[in-house]
Amino acid sequence: MLIIGDFITDKYTYVKTRRVSPEAPVLIVGQLDKEILAPGGAGLAAAYSKKHSFHFHLITNCGFFGTATLKRKELFSRTTILKTEIEHEEIVKQRYIDITTNYHLLRVDNDSFDCLGNCNRLLGAVTVKQVTHAVALLLDYRKGMFSNTEQCQDLLSRFRNKNIITYVDSRRDDLLRFKGADIIKLNELEYKNAKERYGNNLIEELEVQALVVTRGDKGATLFFKDKKEETNFTIAPCSLIAEVTGAGDVFDSNCCHEIETMLTLDSKQDLFEALRSGISIACKKATQYVYEQIETRL
Repeated sequence: MLIIGDFITDKYTYVKTRRVSPEAPVLIVGQLDKEILAPGGAGLAAAYSKKHSFHFHLITNCGFFGTATLKRKELFSRTTILKTEIEHEEIVKQRYIDITTNYHLLRVDNDSFDCLGNCNRLLGAVTVKQVTHAVALLLDYRKGMFSNTEQCQDLLSRFRNKNIITYVDSRRDDLLRFKGADIIKLNELEYKNAKERYGNNLIEELEVQALVVTRGDKGATLFFKDKKEETNFTIAPCSLIAEVTGAGDVFDSNCCHEIETMLTLDSKQDLFEALRSGISIACKKATQYVYEQIETRL
């Protein structure tokens, strides 16, 4: 798959916590235990893909820590790093986690939305005629990669002309910049907001083949064009998870990998079956990934 999206450095800060008394409502963060830097966003999708031997290439934007992480994770040779129109600081999300319980206490972001400005080399780097992937995964965290609507539409048009399947996971309320993509994935809150903004006929309004709505521990729902009934996917019952960072990126990676495995550049007619298989696998793998992260990080 071709992964295009914002690179985020996740900084995991593990701390010891305590309370003054059982009645005290405020948790006291004490001694620092350890810190881990890991790829997040599109970087996590790439790192997970490499770990599981998926065929991929990453196109992204990142700063110093991100570049170092790419090299440390041996992702550098599979990555095209874009230059932005303005100088920028690293996109870092610092996550404070209780070392004893693995409970995610707090996340501190050092950036604002679309802080990087337009990536003016985006389309130049994506030379579609040279792309050999059947699926393009677009991960939009509102950090600059997809801030220009015209660029987004031009990119989608190029993929469409080569019959490359486009799968979009965006954090934006404005989804019209991705109008015409094959698949858009939303979580429950994003789906609710999208219906309030565009109405109930999202597939027609956004001109997509499918909508995938993830529902946390309830699984996921697939809405497909020309299919009257929705398709629901469940996952095995699981215990309370204290920290679920990265589950969405892992879901996307597995889903796109399965679609690419089942389809070719010359065939989209079986997209429904490929997507149904992909979601089923992705639900299981995302849950498995979250459990694994309680013990270790990529």
